[in-house]
Amino acid sequence: MKLDRIMVALDGSVLAEAALWNALDLAEKNGATLSLLRAAEVHALPGTDKVEAQVTAIREAEEYLAAVVKRLADRGFRRVETHVWYGPAAAAIGEAPTAQKGGLVVMWAHGRSG
Repeated sequence: MKLDRIMVALDGSVLAEAALWNALDLAEKNGATLSLLRAAEVHALPGTDKVEAQVTAIREAEEYLAAVVKRLADRGFRRVETHVWYGPAAAAIGEAPTAQKGGLVVMWAHGRSG
């Protein structure tokens, strides 16, 4: 079976990124695209600007993924796409493969980043 897309769920932790290097190896062997996924969600305190908190969470997730893409490019790998989903990580990981039309999902058991 040839893999065209390999989704990697990342939460920003070193533990979660351990799966990235296994996925990279598979992508290089199969000519596949790495699809990096980061879920962003905030639980704003009463009296705070919930919209601003959401925008900040999404921006931080995008910046994190951009840094991961740069590290992959520094290693010579350029077939990468990024996706930030707003909402719980479990829902994003469950829905993203269907929305992205299949592929393999690679992830660590739990990054323990909160």
